[in-house]
Amino acid sequence: MNTRDLDILLVNEEDYPDPGAGYSALAYIRTAMIRATRYLDATMPPRMGLVLLATYAMNAGLKVAVVNNVLSSPLRRLRFRRLLRGGPLAVGISTVMISDPKTVKRIVSVIRRHSPGSIIILGGYGASHSPAMRKLADITVLGYGEYALVRLLSELKKGRDPNSVPGMENDADGGRILRGGAYYEDGKILFPDWGISNSFSKLLPVEGSRGCKYNCAFCTTSNRKRQVFRPPSEVFAEVANNIRVHGARHIDFVDSSFTSDPDFTTEFLGLLRGSGLKFSWTCFSRVDDFTRQPGLPGRMAEAGCALSYLGVESIHDDILDRMRKGYHRQIIERSLSSLEGLNVFVNFIIGFPGDTEAKVKETVDFIERYSLKQVSIAPLYVPAGLFEEARLDPGKFCHLRGEADNAWEHDTMDRARAVALAGWARRRLNRRRFFPVAY
Repeated sequence: MNTRDLDILLVNEEDYPDPGAGYSALAYIRTAMIRATRYLDATMPPRMGLVLLATYAMNAGLKVAVVNNVLSSPLRRLRFRRLLRGGPLAVGISTVMISDPKTVKRIVSVIRRHSPGSIIILGGYGASHSPAMRKLADITVLGYGEYALVRLLSELKKGRDPNSVPGMENDADGGRILRGGAYYEDGKILFPDWGISNSFSKLLPVEGSRGCKYNCAFCTTSNRKRQVFRPPSEVFAEVANNIRVHGARHIDFVDSSFTSDPDFTTEFLGLLRGSGLKFSWTCFSRVDDFTRQPGLPGRMAEAGCALSYLGVESIHDDILDRMRKGYHRQIIERSLSSLEGLNVFVNFIIGFPGDTEAKVKETVDFIERYSLKQVSIAPLYVPAGLFEEARLDPGKFCHLRGEADNAWEHDTMDRARAVALAGWARRRLNRRRFFPVAY
């Protein structure tokens, strides 16, 4: 492809955490080796959202290229700069895995240096929650952007003012925001064309639904309280396409909770068991899904589920109530006692209002008592919505206050203490282990 013909170059990057935070010495070495491997690796596919955007743009007749890890992979960094020198009309940056505006600033500086005429478009979680990121771009797309991006690029190709695109508005900081969809905009969902990703990865993501039917207080998902599932047969057809056309051997379902709808789960697992397809898969589940749907863990394992990520978050009933999780410790214990051979990766949050050092120690004891093999222990990030709730009801959230998601305090803890306790918990669980248990 002549790079001067590109309508949009779609790119992404990830912020990498410190590989040694809370690890034993052996675990530090192993994790650092993994990080170095990813630095050199050109086989990881880009995030599904990026390929989905490219697929919809190509389906509309636009010319697109996709580059993954444009800062951390040397080979892809070279390809990124080569494509930029062709002067694409626009460059879209996915911030799904970017938390630091400095990362976006580095990417933008490369674009401005090699293709100063390109219009820079941001999308994804990072930009939607960070005014500092949005200031670095010309336009930010909020929500699902498949159709919004096509409309925008079509207007730009015609030389029209981007403000003429339906849904375009100015934000409080003077930048331009284009509103995308909250769920699915029409009945036909295109399968992501992984061929455009220039990847040999055998692991591909699939999306079975959008939104989340729950309303957890710490959540940053914009479309909460409602989850829209695709037909199980359609999701299965995409899985089969990824395996037969793109050579996938592992499928990662990226839904907020892939198992929250019993009807969807029952039908989809039935399709998998009768398919004869040879692959493994992972997904996110609610821990109470396993009690509301008896036998679910065993059915998942039988259908090839290699791992389910469980957002337990806390084992303390007062904190679970403040979080609006909708279950208590008894449900957690029942679920973890009946996994029926299903492997799980359990997430815990440190520092939610009401958390204390004693409760963190009890959480570590709980993890060891249930012999959990993989856990995430993360200090609380406070979304703007939770700050607002705390202002309206200070007592309920232990007088939570602060100015940023990582700069907060309340009656029982502050951010610095939560970070320290999370590190202590990881060190305690990972002591004398070459393969870490806690991340």
